Amino acid sequence: MKSTDIGGAVYVYINEAGQWDGVTPTRLNGTKDSMFGLAVENMGDVNQDSFNDIAVGAPQDDEGAGKVYIYHGSAQGIKTNPAQILSGKEHSIRLFGYSLAGNMDLDGNSYPDLAAGSLSDAALIYRARPVVNIRKHVTVSPEEIDLSLGCDNSFCFTVKACFKYTANPTSYSQRLIISYSIEVDGERRKQGLNSRVIFLTKSNAESDFQFNDTLELKDQNIESCVTVDAGLKDNIKDKMRSILIEVSAEIIKAKGKKIKNGLPPLMPVLDAAQPSRAVAEVNFLKEGCKNKRICYSNLQMDHSLHYKQISQDAFSQLPTSAHNVPQFVLSYEKKDLALKVTVTNKNGDDAYEAKLVGKFPDALSYSGVRPITPNMQILCTANQNGSEAECELGNPFNRNSEVTFYIILSTMGITLDSTEIEIDLQLQTTSSQDISPVKVKSKVITEFPLTLSG
Repeated sequence: MKSTDIGGAVYVYINEAGQWDGVTPTRLNGTKDSMFGLAVENMGDVNQDSFNDIAVGAPQDDEGAGKVYIYHGSAQGIKTNPAQILSGKEHSIRLFGYSLAGNMDLDGNSYPDLAAGSLSDAALIYRARPVVNIRKHVTVSPEEIDLSLGCDNSFCFTVKACFKYTANPTSYSQRLIISYSIEVDGERRKQGLNSRVIFLTKSNAESDFQFNDTLELKDQNIESCVTVDAGLKDNIKDKMRSILIEVSAEIIKAKGKKIKNGLPPLMPVLDAAQPSRAVAEVNFLKEGCKNKRICYSNLQMDHSLHYKQISQDAFSQLPTSAHNVPQFVLSYEKKDLALKVTVTNKNGDDAYEAKLVGKFPDALSYSGVRPITPNMQILCTANQNGSEAECELGNPFNRNSEVTFYIILSTMGITLDSTEIEIDLQLQTTSSQDISPVKVKSKVITEFPLTLSG
């Protein structure tokens, strides 16, 4: 912030065991022309975290309507970002924050309140709301899923979520109605992927990967729990990554006696310093992995370019030039090009969601796949113009497995200007392995039949 944009400042000095020498103050800056710091008040411990908080008035802020900035204290000193900003504009008063009075409990709820004055013949009193921490605990049974036992969209595992609340002072006693949510596969859904889990216990949620309901917490430290049954969707592919289960809660109503002075009790607020979610995870049991939770695959690939003459069914490897670069001679007899690929997983753990992704230049397009290894089915899918294809190798592609197949490529895009083709190949797996991309190159020579007559 430029110095010309600062409309006042407050310097906070922390008393270090009675020694002021060498203390560097923390500076709180106000916005331009705001008269920030005209009034400063010790509020007491508003959020009951054992550290005092301060209020700073800025009566010229917001075009003269005025604002009051609330700053929380901490073990490291005053926090420089305001925890709350009070505005005079919403109350149609001017120069709000011209004077402040705090550190007084006006309603007897053990939380300090704040009075903010203005020059509009009005002062506003802000009652501090009780701060509540809802403790959330979530467990899953079983914690590991054995897919060989047939876990599907029938019962698979149970989620147990427990809630209780604490507040200061310990005498605070209210019945809280909370709204809670249990969600699964949240990170996957943020990436645009579908959830692998459905809740079998129905709720008022609009989706089957979320369970929403309400619960009553009768008093501090009295725990209430719910259990929800869940199952897996059919034919899920991602069996490597854990299923994350997240539980959150918010207060929707508080029930209790009116306080002695006749004022209605205030709705409590959640402690912003506490985690908003509790998380548990379900792992897939992986028999082909030494670690049982993390699989370290060892996918390796060999490749070569081949061609097929029209009159033959077999593919032959392309000849190479003096510089060991393959050469594809395109003629009326040699139109089909194929990429022969062999993928192995020697001495590695199972490779989950193993696949080969190929990207082809404009001169080539995906035409089909032909397996060579007996009893191994390879499924390849391509985009609309055939410039990219994805071939599934197995889920999992087991340890010590090996597969060989041809990716057949159409050469209809090769022109007289084509002198070289370049193919990008990338092995992928959700198992743990760093795999570098591979480039396959070949020179292109076009031959035309020549006929002499006369």
